[in-house]
Order: sequence, then structure tokens, then C-alpha cells
Amino acid sequence: MSSRVCPQRPVAKSSGDAKVLLIVSTYKPRAAVLAADVVNFLSIRGFQCHTIEYDGLNKESCARAGYMFAVSIGGDGATLFAARCASPSGIPILAINLGRFGFIAPIEPRYWQQALSDYLAGGVRPAERALISCTVTRAGKEIASCLALNDVVLSSGRVARLTRAEVCFNDISFGVYEADGIILATPTGSTAYSAACGGPILDPDLDAFVLTPISALCLSNRPVVVPSSGVVRIKVLSMRHKETVLSVDGHELCTLQEEDQLLASRSSCSARLVFCTPHVFYHALCSKLAWSGSIFSRRGRRHDD
Repeated sequence: MSSRVCPQRPVAKSSGDAKVLLIVSTYKPRAAVLAADVVNFLSIRGFQCHTIEYDGLNKESCARAGYMFAVSIGGDGATLFAARCASPSGIPILAINLGRFGFIAPIEPRYWQQALSDYLAGGVRPAERALISCTVTRAGKEIASCLALNDVVLSSGRVARLTRAEVCFNDISFGVYEADGIILATPTGSTAYSAACGGPILDPDLDAFVLTPISALCLSNRPVVVPSSGVVRIKVLSMRHKETVLSVDGHELCTLQEEDQLLASRSSCSARLVFCTPHVFYHALCSKLAWSGSIFSRRGRRHDD
């Protein structure tokens, strides 16, 4: 399941040799100050803290260091970056939100001490979120690969022109999409770019992905929900412009050429995110998307009054 609770893993005790990774956003002025407070909090309890910024983190360094858990300090972007690097090693991530949305960075700054205390006491267990494993091939050779927690997006780049691509699922062709782009999103990412393009919002417990065209030329090209157990193949067809870009979780991975193929499936590893309150997904939908469930506000007035 995409967000099933993992088996209980013993949390590091304050033995002095347990290492914690802090991933700090350089885009949030408050992040450095809060990181210093977190380091002090953990150091007093006997943990060794290693603080790094985005450009100093990769999968290999996470695996070698043997971190017990990670704390990301920033917004959803910091959490996405942390997940791509830490997930192959099974490192749980506690995400403190300094951004605007906080769909996957659920810990508000005023509650970070309580959240860390609960986790260290063993009262909170990480939940698994599905990752997309994507590989790009050119003339039968792999040219790029990456993991995505939110989405993989094929688009026409800087020029507003249509991208033509054939989309297949388990070798069954969905036809040729002519659109500004194509999004393949996880349930976690279904609330992001895919939702903005008219895609459905998926519960994180669903073993599914959603394929969402971006401003498709043909109105019959609709968003499609597919099982995450299958393989999605997207083949770039003839291009009238020189640039088709593949982005992963909002960051450009590579530029595609005609006949390049993207193969995407569920990764064998999952992101292990720590949520300190139950039903955090639906609470986030109501609070972040301003869902009220009624045309009346709490004071009994219509929202358009």
C-alpha cells in the first residue's frame, strides 16, 4: 500500500553514536535558525547531528553514513529532495514545514519539539509512501534515471508548443497524446501539479498512479488512474521544436529527443515519512485547499456573501 504503516523499527537511543541527518533549505531564512535549535535538542540527548544543504546530499552518502533518521527543515520541496536521497536506505524522515502548503511536510514549527519527543519515545511510526522509479532510454541505452515522490513530468520546455508522445501501460497503447505535457503522479503527488491540470486526488493508501495530460489538444485525452504494479511507457514522437524536458519532482532531469522512451514503475523502496497525527492527508486537504464541505461558513453565511 502506498502509505501503509511500516513495522516498528527501534528508535535510536541517546548512546552517543546514533547519527541524525538534518537537511536544511537554503531558500527559507528561518531554516538555519531552526536547524540550530534542532541540533541542540538532539545533541543534549546524545545524538550526533550532521547538517547539510541540498547540493551536499545524495543516495550514496546517505547509505554510507548509516543515519538513524533524518529531519528536513523547509517546505514540501525539502521533503521531496530528502525522500529521493534517503528512501533507498530506508531512513525515516521527519519534515518540519516552513513553506506555504505542507502536504508532505506536516510538522508545524511550533510543534517540532513535541514531534521529535514522540518519535524518540517510539510513539510514532513512519508510514510508507510510493515512489516512482523512472528510466530514460535512447537507442536502447539508459541515459538517465531517478526516483520521484510526487511526479514525473514530460513537457515542451521553455517554448509553448505541443509535445507528441505515445503512452502505453503494460504494452497496451493509450494512443498518441498531443499536449503541453504529460504528468505521471503518485497518490502523494496527486494533490500537486496533476490536480492543477484536472487530475483526481488519490488517497495515499491506493496502489495506483495517475496519468494526466496537460492541456491536451484532443478533449478525449482524459486523466487515467492505473495500478502501480504495472509499467508506464512514454515514447517521444516527431518534434517540431528541439526541446522536450523531463522533470522529476519539479527539477529538470534531462532533455529528450525523438524516439526517446521513458519507462516508469513503482520503486522497490518507499519513502518513510513520519506523520505525528492521524488522518493527516484529509486534514491537509481541508485546511490547505480550504475545503469546507458546505456553501456556508462557520458563522452561517454563504461564502459569496
